[in-house]
Amino acid sequence: SSPLYGDRFDSGILCNAPLRSFKIYSRGLTGSTAPMLKVEVWFNSLGLLGQNGPANAEQLVGFHMIGDLSVKQGYSFPIMAGLSQSYRISLFDQNEGTPSAIPL
Repeated sequence: SSPLYGDRFDSGILCNAPLRSFKIYSRGLTGSTAPMLKVEVWFNSLGLLGQNGPANAEQLVGFHMIGDLSVKQGYSFPIMAGLSQSYRISLFDQNEGTPSAIPL
């Protein structure tokens, strides 16, 4: 990894795996009331059975809204296509520091 690539590709994601945009739409939230979304990733082909122990990677994703009081709001993050990884998504309460599961 070189600083040259950050400038060259506008600090984009450099990855040779196929990526897709995963979007979760919401309504009735504002930037001040919306919780963060916690995304955890396990790199194995076991699906839910492979989600034992700590995740291999995790990230907090912020709420996104276009304009004030817009109906275009929610969360979006890249995921890798394929069956060699599994994801767990939860809402993260910033005040309590604990996640709560999202039924999908």
